[in-house]
Amino acid sequence: MTRRNAFLIKISILLVFSVLTSGILIVDLEKNEGFSDSRSYNNYNNLENAYLKSLTISDKIHINGSAGWVAFRSAGYCTGEGTQIDPYIIENLEIDAKWLDSGIFIENSDAYFKIENCIVFNSGHNEYDAGIKLKNIQNALVRKNDCQQNGIGIYLINSNNNAIIGNLVHHSLWEGIFLETSDNNVISLNTMHFNNYDGILLRYSNYNKIWGNTLSIQDNIAIQLHRSNYNAIAGNILQRNWCGGIFLRWSNKNIIISNIAILAGGDFRERDCEGNVYLFNIGSLHLLLVFPSLFILAIVVYKSKKPTKKNEVKAYEKKRKGS
Repeated sequence: MTRRNAFLIKISILLVFSVLTSGILIVDLEKNEGFSDSRSYNNYNNLENAYLKSLTISDKIHINGSAGWVAFRSAGYCTGEGTQIDPYIIENLEIDAKWLDSGIFIENSDAYFKIENCIVFNSGHNEYDAGIKLKNIQNALVRKNDCQQNGIGIYLINSNNNAIIGNLVHHSLWEGIFLETSDNNVISLNTMHFNNYDGILLRYSNYNKIWGNTLSIQDNIAIQLHRSNYNAIAGNILQRNWCGGIFLRWSNKNIIISNIAILAGGDFRERDCEGNVYLFNIGSLHLLLVFPSLFILAIVVYKSKKPTKKNEVKAYEKKRKGS
């Protein structure tokens, strides 16, 4: 085998190996921080069984501060005490916002609470209206909800240490999930499609974890960071997002690892950034390297195959007859 053939084999193996291993390494961020609920979230994006058969029709919800929670609970609209062990729970509701304001709007609270198993739709189409909107919030868990046909699906502003897990967010006029000036949040295992702008947008938001989400057919970018630093984007599946897979603008020192972006918009881009780390990601161009790499590997191996003794004898006899 020549040195050239050996070099080609090594390059081909390296290319194939890098593609095949790109989706394997996932950062272990699946930690239910802040809540005593020990149930696993592994199957929370199994949306076929996500909702109870019977939902209660509800008006829009607006809770402001501790007094708002006390009044809301006293009226019998939620359970719990707002503590880590016994959080407030809003669940099993169907809320039609009737194209005005947000379906669920909670602000100025550090109480522990959960919003789960709700269907919220038809919020106002102002860019700050949402199916679920949290402002100046800590310790919230938004889980297993269906947010559809809203201005924004789920919107966090000035909100830290919250989790958005296993929701279905679709057909939003603007973003599917939008974090603005919000830090140390987890966005995981959500399914997003047919949102008219970005699937997930972070603006002025740092130290967040975006992992294990499936985003398809957003009209703009699947995941976009704008002036957001030190975030982790890991193990997301992005497909047919027309303007790109992941795009960073003026965002520094983020880690983008083991994401798979395929079909249209299957790319990873940044502009005016520094210090971002990309590891084990698969883009559309990356996938195209698999087939030529396999082809090169097969040809080189075939041509470099050592002749058997029988073939050597035949070649010798042929040469002898020719002389």
